[in-house]
Amino acid sequence: MAVTLLHTPIPATVPGQRHETERSLCSSLLKKALGDNAEIAHRPDGSPFIDSRPDIFISVSHSAGTALIALSDSPVGVDIEAPRPQLARVAGKFLTKEESLRIDSTAPDYLNILLHYWTAKEAAFKLFRLPGLTISEIQIDSELASASSGSKRCRISFTKISEDIVATADCPEEATDTHPTEAHN
Repeated sequence: MAVTLLHTPIPATVPGQRHETERSLCSSLLKKALGDNAEIAHRPDGSPFIDSRPDIFISVSHSAGTALIALSDSPVGVDIEAPRPQLARVAGKFLTKEESLRIDSTAPDYLNILLHYWTAKEAAFKLFRLPGLTISEIQIDSELASASSGSKRCRISFTKISEDIVATADCPEEATDTHPTEAHN
């Protein structure tokens, strides 16, 4: 199985109920894909897995208007975000020095470039699952095609859903993640 992305719009919610709505929508997407017995469980570090299907890896993300899950037969990370001016204000907190030097902050597509870096780093962060890792320690190559941190490396790909950018991080040739249910032992 290659990476499969499933998404659904998030309807307007009553304040305070958004988190539960997102969780319910992701659960529905999973059940639609794998059947009623598929449930999202969480490791002690908060990362999701499918308790009844240790052969399938999952990653979950939400934007303002979309709930998204990624399913794969190897470890996967996914992030979805809409363009937001806040990214320009916090760029110094998530870009490495090298990344900052290669991006022209006066370019007309500056916010779009930041959005690609941010989603790539978030997706890689979810894939790597390294204790103590921060987003700013993840390096994205100049082609926005791969991410690395220490000995961890992954491929990055992008797609668009409405106005949102989706970044997917995977390394199908290296299924080195611990068995998804081992965290319960």
